[in-house]
Amino acid sequence: METIKRKNGVKRYREKVRLPNGKYLKRTFTRKTDASDWKGKTRTEIRMGVFGLCPERKVPFEEVANEWFKARVEHRLAHKSIQTYRYTLTGQVLPHFRSCLIGKITHSMIEEVRSHYLRSGMASKTINRIMTMIRQIFEFALDREYVSQNPIKKSLYLKDEKKQFQYFERNEIEALLRTNRTYSSYPVLYLALNTGMRLGEILGLCWDRVNFDSNQVQITRTLLRKGHLQDKTKSGRARYFPMNETLRSFFQELKKNQAHPSFVFTSQNGTPFNPDHFSGRNFKRSCLRAGVRCLRFHDLRHTYASHFMMNGGRIFELKDLLGHTDIKTTMIYAHLSKDHLAEASRIVNFGITENQNGAAGPFLALVGN
Repeated sequence: METIKRKNGVKRYREKVRLPNGKYLKRTFTRKTDASDWKGKTRTEIRMGVFGLCPERKVPFEEVANEWFKARVEHRLAHKSIQTYRYTLTGQVLPHFRSCLIGKITHSMIEEVRSHYLRSGMASKTINRIMTMIRQIFEFALDREYVSQNPIKKSLYLKDEKKQFQYFERNEIEALLRTNRTYSSYPVLYLALNTGMRLGEILGLCWDRVNFDSNQVQITRTLLRKGHLQDKTKSGRARYFPMNETLRSFFQELKKNQAHPSFVFTSQNGTPFNPDHFSGRNFKRSCLRAGVRCLRFHDLRHTYASHFMMNGGRIFELKDLLGHTDIKTTMIYAHLSKDHLAEASRIVNFGITENQNGAAGPFLALVGN
């Protein structure tokens, strides 16, 4: 309960109750008991379904889901993300609820969908993605007043066991670069290993973003399907990567042999690479030629970040270089630092020392004491 004190010294008491649509209803009273009584009465009415509920609308779940997809997914996310959302919706969500009215779907029905996928052996991460999509559709339905409450509860989410990321060792990096030096994929591999840039950012890099005066590469675009150049990165923010002498020489050499008026990286025929094919075709062939593990192209980003930390880099600098918006994302590489927790490990230090009489005795040494 919030107490409000007026200039004339009179106190007012404000209470609020959350409605089923997620919004809050607030009332102010002169007496504290009136505020408490109103809150209790309103909560009871909500539980009984006689207050704050929008009238039930007989709308099919599929209709609302498609409306949500057009409003909240299409034209807002990257192409790959849109593909993932579309597959999840059409292949994993709609088959269970297509014929249902959205207002008739209950928590237990959604729980049964989760159980179905658990029995099939589906990964926890994928099941959680399905639960998140259903929750987002119901939140959209609440905003449009198709339903009065969201049946999704936190208990439906599974504990997601994080998989360890993979990265190339130094000998694999050397083999990858050495054996692919004469192929058109080499410059792309080289830049990925030396900057940690994402595939779409590399393939979408144009010469107007390579500044030899300031020695910086400005990362602002992503190349999407069918050559569509999107003027934003995954994080939605531009970032700058400084060119050291090696990178500067690398770009100068590419500039001498420029094969396209705009794009920095092109295939053998001088056209921009297709981002949908590069990872599965060009990169896989590069790995096979080098005799190294066929990891994902995105693991080159992990490779850059891992070796950055193992060679003494700082985690906050890595965050900016990779373009992460949250340091928590970058922290997955922190344990690779040589200095990670090194100071903390010296705080407690048990040992044996001699006392004044020459006898050995235990002691606890605390750093800083």
